[in-house]
Amino acid sequence: MSQIEIYYQYRDGANWKESTSRVFSNPLELSEDEVEILFYALLFDNENFIAESVELPTCYFEDEDDDGKYAHGLHEFLYARETDSEPNDELNRSITELLRQFAASKEAGWEPVRQII
Repeated sequence: MSQIEIYYQYRDGANWKESTSRVFSNPLELSEDEVEILFYALLFDNENFIAESVELPTCYFEDEDDDGKYAHGLHEFLYARETDSEPNDELNRSITELLRQFAASKEAGWEPVRQII
């Protein structure tokens, strides 16, 4: 069974970028296309989400002040890929469980945790 790796990034207001990915188990054997469709339906403002709201590691710049001129709290979903890599989500979630967290955050209105410019 292949896992699903999701790729996402933080892009500050000055367009500096930092990205990462996480691998999730995929017990329902969803395709990467199915996963992407589901993610895009659950995102905030087209491509964005708040990583802290769904317990994903952030990509904020270490030297960036939380209330800095270009800081905000949004991460951008990039894409999903099938992989044979071992899951590395710190909470050992499946991709389905992560999607449920995205749905709950969307329903709650994607409450910001940092200043959004």
